[in-house]
Amino acid sequence: MKSKSVFSKLRLDTKNLDFKFAKELKSYFTAFKFRDKETSKLIQAGSYAHSFNQFLREIGIFSDQTSVVSNVVGYSDRGISAMSVNQTNREVLDTCHEIYKHDSSPKEIKDARHQVLKQIQRNAYRSFQDGKQFVDNLLAIQPDTITKVNHKEHIQGFVNSIAQVPPDLSKQLGLSVGLSTAMNLRDAHGELITKALVSDQTYLFLTGNPGIGKTTAIAKFLKGHVDEGFLFFYVSPRKQVNLDIIEKFKDSATGELCDNQLIAINTNANLISDNFGRYTVQYLWNECQDDFNIKDVDFFDSRTIQPSGRRSNKLKRLTDEEIQDRGKKSKGVLSSICEAIYCLVDEQTSNSIVATVSIQSLKATPRGNTLEHFEKIFRNAYNKGEGLVIPAKMQAISSRIKHLFIMIDEITGDDGGVEFLNGIHRILSNYKLINNGHGFNTKVIVADASIVDPGVIDQHLSDISSEPDKIYFRSVGNSANSGLGLPLSRQRFKFKGLEATVINANSYPASKLSITYKVLVESCRFSEEANLKQQDILGKSLEKLFFEEIFLKYPVALN
Repeated sequence: MKSKSVFSKLRLDTKNLDFKFAKELKSYFTAFKFRDKETSKLIQAGSYAHSFNQFLREIGIFSDQTSVVSNVVGYSDRGISAMSVNQTNREVLDTCHEIYKHDSSPKEIKDARHQVLKQIQRNAYRSFQDGKQFVDNLLAIQPDTITKVNHKEHIQGFVNSIAQVPPDLSKQLGLSVGLSTAMNLRDAHGELITKALVSDQTYLFLTGNPGIGKTTAIAKFLKGHVDEGFLFFYVSPRKQVNLDIIEKFKDSATGELCDNQLIAINTNANLISDNFGRYTVQYLWNECQDDFNIKDVDFFDSRTIQPSGRRSNKLKRLTDEEIQDRGKKSKGVLSSICEAIYCLVDEQTSNSIVATVSIQSLKATPRGNTLEHFEKIFRNAYNKGEGLVIPAKMQAISSRIKHLFIMIDEITGDDGGVEFLNGIHRILSNYKLINNGHGFNTKVIVADASIVDPGVIDQHLSDISSEPDKIYFRSVGNSANSGLGLPLSRQRFKFKGLEATVINANSYPASKLSITYKVLVESCRFSEEANLKQQDILGKSLEKLFFEEIFLKYPVALN
């Protein structure tokens, strides 16, 4: 019974909700006061926090205007329950104190449990279409058997990515067309991104749903500004996505890059290891189809490159019973990609560069982390001894490469995402590359569909300190978040003291969705001596259901 589900580590960040829930917690806490040890300990801790707060107010250390956050922890040998209560929800502590000091009778506890279960039942009614019938069927199962309950829902009202944007929303967002000419959601989303890319906003947060065309809009913008020159530095936790980005710069008819001035580079640990640990990248360039070398960097043609299998053995045998790690002697992924960019910029090989790399390559070093290699790109325009930028040399680069776009995709998909973002901010600040410094159009683009609220963005992304996994819950009805419920929205805010924009899109690849729930419930009398064979009956029933519903109904799709 000590096993925990994934929900045992569930954390919620609710900010300040528009309703107070302290009184509603009283019946829940009372229902589980004795049997649920973590809850009883949490109630006890909350009561102590209430008493201590009252004491500090009585002796004048706290006033009614003092902002206090109480961190309440209930600890037992089974686990920990905790909550942070701010001034707005201080009544929660009052409720804990009232329950703790009140010695509930067995009847009160039984009544409270019945009340809580009824409340859960009523909430379940509202959670589904025809929810009362669905829940009643689940509760009406017979004992000592497996019951199958089916339920269907039809959800409508989705906005498709090619659906037209309402005229009033087009006017509100300042779209170029929409009042006289219809504009679909994907195109409108792309236009907002294009406007942001030429604005004075340094940070651009793209929080739209997957498939809405975030990277497509950026690639389209850059393909239209090849003559001005650009460096598009793209990082993502997934290696395949990095390669997919390069595909967006290809001509679909020829398979070559859309412009002869454009060069795309990428690298990975295996590629570097195959080349004896040297600075190594793979490239795609219409002007060249052979391997070549610039300074210390080897450029391999991605169209012809083959794994060589020359990876060196990191282990050295000392004796028959002893081996030693040789240590890592090869160049790192970030080091290689940044050295390659520096070579292309310094030798003026190309003024339009697409460079993609995996964010997983961010590693700790004695001086910080491997993002320090990013500074290599502009090292000829920086006096390291004096710690000063050389303006003339930096402006010479910006005269050839106007757009400096650094994009971090799926920033919450890897622990290094936030650290990468903050490291980039530090480097750009040191080199005076923000706010159109030295003539660059600098943009830091962060794409992630799981963060949409400017407050959450600032809270989660502005600090590199470790933060536990949590769900950020925000009310769309709040005036500050009212736009988040619209098919398309744009909000401006400050991030790290700089102008920022968040563009959000809510779409679905269909106008309606039909869901069929097939629930199997095994009801049996609880017994600690129940054998494993009995516990596996439900599993076998599930396997049979999967076979009937998927393999037999859709055999062609599985071929």
